[in-house]
Amino acid sequence: MSFHNSIGKNIRIALADIAKEDKVLNLILPPKSMEKFIIVKIDSIDEMGVWIEHEIEAELDENDDGEKLLQTQREKKFVRAKFLIKWHYIEGAYAPLDDDVNSKMKFLR
Repeated sequence: MSFHNSIGKNIRIALADIAKEDKVLNLILPPKSMEKFIIVKIDSIDEMGVWIEHEIEAELDENDDGEKLLQTQREKKFVRAKFLIKWHYIEGAYAPLDDDVNSKMKFLR
């Protein structure tokens, strides 16, 4: 199995120490997950790295019509977003042999 076969699936990634310095990853991932493996859903792969789909909490400051909301009208929602994990941030990646991310894993990289 390769990274390309893992698109749309959850995999485990072991992050290199340098990844802990990335401001974006520090914002989206809980501190404890930065210590070991992270489980992420692969959106796509390119020469820069692995694009992941991740749910984050965001405060909406516009309504559906694009009008600015007052501070008291703003609400927080969970939204799906895509983020890049650069190749040099990845020490190892493992895909489950079946649909259970906790099952036996196959080494990808």
